[in-house]
Amino acid sequence: MNTPCFLVADVGGTYTRVAFTSGQTVRTKTITRYVNDAYSSLEALLETYLQTHDWPEIEAACVDIAGPVVDDSAQLTNRSWNISRTKLSQILKTERIVLLNDLQAQGYAVATLGPKSMTTLYSGTPRAGNRLVVNIGTGFNIAPVYDVQGQVFVAAAEAGHASLGTQNKNHLDLIAFLTQDTGFAAIEEALSARGLTAISAWHAQKRNAQPLTSMEIFQNPNSELSQATLDTFATLLGQLCGDYALEYLAFAGLFLTGGIARAVAPHLGKKFREAFLQKGRFSDFIATIPIVVIQDDFTALWGCAFYLNQLWRKNYDTVTLS
Repeated sequence: MNTPCFLVADVGGTYTRVAFTSGQTVRTKTITRYVNDAYSSLEALLETYLQTHDWPEIEAACVDIAGPVVDDSAQLTNRSWNISRTKLSQILKTERIVLLNDLQAQGYAVATLGPKSMTTLYSGTPRAGNRLVVNIGTGFNIAPVYDVQGQVFVAAAEAGHASLGTQNKNHLDLIAFLTQDTGFAAIEEALSARGLTAISAWHAQKRNAQPLTSMEIFQNPNSELSQATLDTFATLLGQLCGDYALEYLAFAGLFLTGGIARAVAPHLGKKFREAFLQKGRFSDFIATIPIVVIQDDFTALWGCAFYLNQLWRKNYDTVTLS
């Protein structure tokens, strides 16, 4: 069996990353990152990529999208791009095309990551079981990762748009503050890049101060306002990750990913850990779960390659990748 050539693409609201693979191995020299504002559509972007890269015939493609995938199409949450298998097949000259949610791709990537791609927050004691990817970036989402009869399966979700909850009386005031602007306090209104700014604004109004952007918070994390913002963010994130750890029994590890996750990780500390473990008689039950931060910005491409290769090996001759 010849090693197939795949095209993989990670389509976010701001950037799109594209690469060729040899089976499960991403050809790192072919990775190219594009600014989406420069293109009218994903198809136009991919045409540019194909024109500037010489590669054999594409056997199959996997495109992960920052938005929900329904049937054979997807709509980016933060950009007016509609993406369909039909349109992509015309550009890529193959019918074997898979659309994934971007966090599904991150979930499949977990199976390929080495120690150099991760930083450990809490080593814990990993056990056989499920894994969970939690993304904090422009938005918020999760991806539970299951091992099913020797195959990896990652379920899609849009968790960032669920209701933000808390048992902290002080944070009930934050939820009311967020509801004033949006009419609905979703998780990613607090746990995302704009969420950091919103939490800063909530603290700032109590201090008669100017709110900070996420960039300003990380530039001066020791200021009173930055510290208050980061403490609240860490507590909310710890509480939510503890909930998810129980819901999905993520004994094999909880993986934080995304630009904000990487930036905020050094500031999570005691607040995050205390909130994570605040689960009554189940605190000891989840205390052994390892928590790591994924540092590689291109992991979704590896996840797409892993998913395609898993399908390809399962049924090489008749696979439709649907």
